[in-house]
Amino acid sequence: MQDELFVAKENEFSRYYQQLANVKVNAVGDLAVFLETAPTKLTIINGEARLAEIKSALLERYGNELAIVISRPNFLEIADRLATKGQALSILAEMLDIPREQVAAVGDSYNDLDMILYAGFGVAVANAREEIKSVADIITAKNTDHGVAVFIRQYLFDEKEEIF
Repeated sequence: MQDELFVAKENEFSRYYQQLANVKVNAVGDLAVFLETAPTKLTIINGEARLAEIKSALLERYGNELAIVISRPNFLEIADRLATKGQALSILAEMLDIPREQVAAVGDSYNDLDMILYAGFGVAVANAREEIKSVADIITAKNTDHGVAVFIRQYLFDEKEEIF
């Protein structure tokens, strides 16, 4: 399935997201009128200081229903509380009968937090946010230095030599 971005009108933020996520942008006018079904995710792009204020207000009003996280410095993601990476990982592990202790998850930002906390091996890349590194069991190389591959080779296959 191809992801698509629906916006009221195109602007610098929609063009930025389009370039970053490589998704098609559709300017549709009033989103409340356009949407026939609930979206899978809402993303608000703004300055990080403003996002903290918006996040706080949304958590106060919808915190029991929605997962609301700052995923990148300028991105506030809003999704159903049960549609998080941690929830998906838990369901997948259960479906495949994999004990939690044998599950590994690698991440770098707040939208990875519940996944890292769920996993038996919670891994943060070296350039992750400090709050994410503080809860991880293991810190691997930066994502730009092939952190996931380094983790797999060193911890899952016990190969200690430098690979990149």
